[in-house]
Amino acid sequence: MGAAKNKVIAGDYSGWDVVAGHGKLHFMHRLKRVVLDRTTVTHYEAVDARSGNSFWGSFLRGYVGNAVLGPAGLFAATSSAAGKRAVLLSVEFASGERSLIEVDDGVYRKFLQVLF
Repeated sequence: MGAAKNKVIAGDYSGWDVVAGHGKLHFMHRLKRVVLDRTTVTHYEAVDARSGNSFWGSFLRGYVGNAVLGPAGLFAATSSAAGKRAVLLSVEFASGERSLIEVDDGVYRKFLQVLF
């Protein structure tokens, strides 16, 4: 799995974007918007979470960064890999609709904050 798409990838609202901002989380498509919060979402479950980088790719990037720039290069290489995790979430709405979404770490954290 590469970088997260921040999209609804299956079910109701398939193809819609998942947008986080200003303390809110939405599914958006053209001018239509569906709010995700405690009143609209009845259940959610993390189905899968994977890093966007392979072990060997991360190892090689860290090794080269350390060799070229020392500890600062190692830190930069490992921190650049950290934000590329993709999370699949199954979401059930109060209306009975269901969606499978793929989001990155930032949107996943916002999702957890909004639905806590």
